[in-house]
Amino acid sequence: MLEHVRNLARRIAHDDFRHGLGKWAVGLESGGSVNAERGVLDIDVPGGATVWFRERLHGPYVLEYTATPVSADGANDRVSGLNNFWNATDVRSPVVEQRPAGLRLHGPGAVH
Repeated sequence: MLEHVRNLARRIAHDDFRHGLGKWAVGLESGGSVNAERGVLDIDVPGGATVWFRERLHGPYVLEYTATPVSADGANDRVSGLNNFWNATDVRSPVVEQRPAGLRLHGPGAVH
């Protein structure tokens, strides 16, 4: 079914993570780094991070990505949660903020 949707769909937004974070707004809970280069969005943080896609998406769409949690010997390497929110809006401000208390969510809220 997903292949059928892909064949019918037209791409409305895309990031190949080769040109920096211009399409993204980043909020860090406890420091760390978020980088987009060489085809990878690398989130290396000791606490939480929120990474917002700046472009507003309209109409029906499919979100597709691959995530690889790192469990190695790095200071921040741990397998934790990966939360996903789409059609989320911060109701307090037009500026993207990282705190979830003021979010208005549509559809399924989070996947762990």
